[in-house]
Amino acid sequence: MEAGIRASDVPRAHAAAWIRTAYLGYFTIGMLSTVFGPLLVGVRDQLGLTHAQAGLLITAQFLASIVGLLVGGPAADRAGKRRVLAWAALLLLAGAAGVGAAARFGLLLAAFAVLGAGFGAMDGTGNALVSDLAPSGRAAALNRLNVIFSTGALAAPFLVARLFSAGLAGPAARASAYGVTALLSLLFLARSLVHGPLPGEPSLRHGPGGRRTPPSPGRGPAGSDPAAGHPGWAGVAELLSDRALWLMGTILLAYVALEASVGNWWAAYLHEAVGADAATAGDVLTGFFVGVALGRLATSLVVERLGYVRTLLLEAAGAAALLPAALLARTPAGAASVALAGFFAAGLWGTTLALAAERHPGRSGTISGLLMAMAALGSSLFPLWIGFLGDRVGLRAGFLTLEGVLLLMVALVGLLARELHGRPVGGRHRERA
Repeated sequence: MEAGIRASDVPRAHAAAWIRTAYLGYFTIGMLSTVFGPLLVGVRDQLGLTHAQAGLLITAQFLASIVGLLVGGPAADRAGKRRVLAWAALLLLAGAAGVGAAARFGLLLAAFAVLGAGFGAMDGTGNALVSDLAPSGRAAALNRLNVIFSTGALAAPFLVARLFSAGLAGPAARASAYGVTALLSLLFLARSLVHGPLPGEPSLRHGPGGRRTPPSPGRGPAGSDPAAGHPGWAGVAELLSDRALWLMGTILLAYVALEASVGNWWAAYLHEAVGADAATAGDVLTGFFVGVALGRLATSLVVERLGYVRTLLLEAAGAAALLPAALLARTPAGAASVALAGFFAAGLWGTTLALAAERHPGRSGTISGLLMAMAALGSSLFPLWIGFLGDRVGLRAGFLTLEGVLLLMVALVGLLARELHGRPVGGRHRERA
């Protein structure tokens, strides 16, 4: 069904170079996931926006990311991951430059949409690439990849806080911060063009039917079943009939609702609820993503021994138990305990995606695209919901509804454990549960 990549077909040095490039891409989109949060108050004041309008900018980025995921995942399986990553880099470059320069709401909204499309294509395809290149210890590899994402996510608010401390504000701070992400996107594009194609994938200098690297003798494109037909969307109906994948997608949606809501609204919440200044709020937000990065690193060290489903249960329960303490705090220092919720929740993302890849081996691009598209609904809709409540009853009320989502996530992980035990499909998930 799909032109996956077999790690055994890729020379070690070539695989390592591609993984480093994936790290660069994930660092870039990590920055883009959080850079707007500490800038939001300034943009809102500059353009005279309501909370709901500011939330619409965030929603535009993440709705467009769903398109990037749904198109990019199957396209990566059909035309090659290298090609999709190059296009993703171009969209990120154009979108970041546009957000940094736009002075009107309509132009800013369009730039966020372009940025989101590149974000989604980069996110899903980069995940699929690393998943293919690390079939043993997949959850550990994907959690390491997401440590890099988290490093970028914490670097962005730290950068913005330093810009504020240096006296930059308003449009100048926004142009500087997004200018950095545009340069990183350009560097990623250059690296993608320099690398040779992966086994079974077309050269960038040829069309989809052009010259390909030779497949291994006796079979079709690397990692594919010669009798399975075309890769990509073929077989999606089969995937959609798997209830476990729906549960995994909903778990990811709940996790992303937490990360996106904190990343985009926590700085504004601290300003509104506890009187924090912009620099302090940026530093607290940085602390959250430090917690996320450390949590993913810790998960990568224990998940293969503890088991995928046990890890998910522990992390979901920990996040749900710890978020209320941050919401009930009355000082910036107390609200900084949100970092503990981030630490516990962090490994949910990579571990869930690894579990899906184990369940349906050989469909990395399509699986990543489908699950991440579901997850993107959390980052598209929940920040908008928090902005809606913020205009009416305050941002704290919006974040309290997020606690209900986390409690639901704990129940969903329990249902997933039962589903995996009762309906084994595809790969080796049973022994890793």
